[in-house]
Amino acid sequence: MGVAALMLHHPVQARQPFIDGDCVLFLGDSITQDGRYVDLVNAYLWATYPDLHVTIINAGLSSETVSGITEPIHPFPRPNVQDRLDRTLDIAKPDWVLVCYGMNDGIYHPVDQRITDAYKQGMERLLASIHASGAKAILLTPPVFDAQSPAVINALKEAKADDPYGYLKPYEKYDDTLVTLSNIVRTLEQDSRVDRIIDLHASMDDFLKTSKQADVNFVYGDGVHPPLPGHVAMATTVLFGLGEPHDRIETVLARITGLLPPDRSVDELPIAEGAEETRNLIFARGGGMSAAFRKAIQPQTPASHIDRVLNTALIIGDSQENVIKHRIAEAMSDVPEAASPVPKVGNNQ
Repeated sequence: MGVAALMLHHPVQARQPFIDGDCVLFLGDSITQDGRYVDLVNAYLWATYPDLHVTIINAGLSSETVSGITEPIHPFPRPNVQDRLDRTLDIAKPDWVLVCYGMNDGIYHPVDQRITDAYKQGMERLLASIHASGAKAILLTPPVFDAQSPAVINALKEAKADDPYGYLKPYEKYDDTLVTLSNIVRTLEQDSRVDRIIDLHASMDDFLKTSKQADVNFVYGDGVHPPLPGHVAMATTVLFGLGEPHDRIETVLARITGLLPPDRSVDELPIAEGAEETRNLIFARGGGMSAAFRKAIQPQTPASHIDRVLNTALIIGDSQENVIKHRIAEAMSDVPEAASPVPKVGNNQ
């Protein structure tokens, strides 16, 4: 698939939408709570737009759905983003909300009417709340499911024939369910409340195939949660969907973090000295800030404590950010052609 297919709509707005002072909120399940793709998006913006001040908040929550349904085998009712959405939007006051749900919403089951109806209704409720808050929505289709992952293969071997489908016994063709949910997201492309849709599922399917061709031993995490290279692919897709040039994304992320796409080499994408340490700092800061925000928006956190929780995190986060930005600036200082990176053969840009 050509990179031009990664962003579906709206082509007229195929550009980085953020302006100085914007707040960008990410909502999603455990893949977003992991947050490394969110952190890489943030780092790219620091490297490419050093004078742009954008606040990125990662509010991903493990096990969460947008649909409010749970598979019978799950040990507790899955969290429903609708239950915390108003509080989250009120505290974050975002200008933009990037939404990535679906992996849990299919409840690891063959697709059926209950799943699709709940997902459609959940997305409608989510968009209504985001629109009412005054923010703009960017929808991501759910990532890919890899039935070939050793973790999935082992889980299916250990499961009993009469065990219900769920995260412990996923439907072997569960990615078909995710394709159906992705198609539901795409039906919202003409919705006036949706700024654009980024087809994360298609790009991650492409990434998975490319990775396995490049390395027969490649493992896509546990089949659900992508490994670090998968988060790089997710960040690349999101940034491209926001209007950033594909080659510049790969060049900048490789330079500052040392992370290469599966089909690129250090000869094509030079890596700065100390890149691994820089990315560890990026992920440490992102994880700490995300955890603090999740704590602040918990219903059990008294309103009087919210500012204290967030301000404490901001003091630490700002200090970490200054160190990271300094390292990024040094990494990019000897790359004067960063805005026009090494072209990739076959790129459609």
